[in-house]
Amino acid sequence: MSGFKNFILTFFVAAVIFGLIAFGIVKFSDQALSIGGDQYSPETGAPGEVSKMPDNEDRDLSSLTGNSFTMLFVGTDYLPSVFKDYSVSPGAVDKDGFPARKREINADLIIVVRVDKDTGNCVTCAVPSETRISMGGLTMKLGELYSKKGVSTLADKVSALTGLPVDYYAVISAEQFKGLINAMGSVTYYVSTTMNYVNEELGMNISLKKGSQKLNGQKALDMLRFPAYSDGEISRRKCAVSFLQKLFQTWLLNSNESKAADLYNKYIGYFDACTLTLQDVTANADLIFSYSRMNQISYTYPGSATVIDGENYFAANVSVATDYFSKYKYQG
Repeated sequence: MSGFKNFILTFFVAAVIFGLIAFGIVKFSDQALSIGGDQYSPETGAPGEVSKMPDNEDRDLSSLTGNSFTMLFVGTDYLPSVFKDYSVSPGAVDKDGFPARKREINADLIIVVRVDKDTGNCVTCAVPSETRISMGGLTMKLGELYSKKGVSTLADKVSALTGLPVDYYAVISAEQFKGLINAMGSVTYYVSTTMNYVNEELGMNISLKKGSQKLNGQKALDMLRFPAYSDGEISRRKCAVSFLQKLFQTWLLNSNESKAADLYNKYIGYFDACTLTLQDVTANADLIFSYSRMNQISYTYPGSATVIDGENYFAANVSVATDYFSKYKYQG
């Protein structure tokens, strides 16, 4: 795996930001983007944990135009400003004299967002990229499917792990994410814990203080890549989901609906792939911009960390996950 295994949006943040932009919902100005509200503190939840904000009494969305949908956000670990071995020259060797292998680009952040009109819920779930899967008789990690089979196959596997058909997907890299945040302006966000971590080999020199502060592209990426939580990947994934939800709460406003087309066209170039078209945004705008009326739910994908043949994996409890998501299955 690449050293950017710990990059989370990828995008997620990568994924996170794209969701806002692709939906045309970012309330953009030349001023810094500000995320107010509650301070976020990661919790070590049980597998399959459901965390929801207080019920919104006005969550009857039946009169709105648009259909329920599932969006997959994929953030990759591609960062050519740090790693130079993505394309290895013929005859190149590693430090031990063996033929050099080029660095693969894998999915580090995989986040599913279900906008469900019938229930009035918006469910966000980070599916661990280290989930152990089988594909064509081979065992690998879910995130490796991106480099080996492509994003379409990755989306199909996520559907199998959740029981939710993926209607749209979007892909953004770590490098593109930094550029996107810088283009939009700094983001004011509450950093949950003091983060100090240095690993020159992985291009990490993270120094962030706990508390509310302005994050440029590099600092936002540092926060989402931070690998030193006491519970490891659990809090890292929860931070990404929380950040995504805070962005949605701030910008999915009815007042931003008229800006959808301009914002979509302005930022779509930052993404490697996106199946959500401007026509899709327009058709579902009424539902999308009613986010404040929905119940925002975080679902912790069920399973546990495991080590097999010296490799770290996540053992997914697929039956528990698909049972939970069954209430949101696409009805046609």
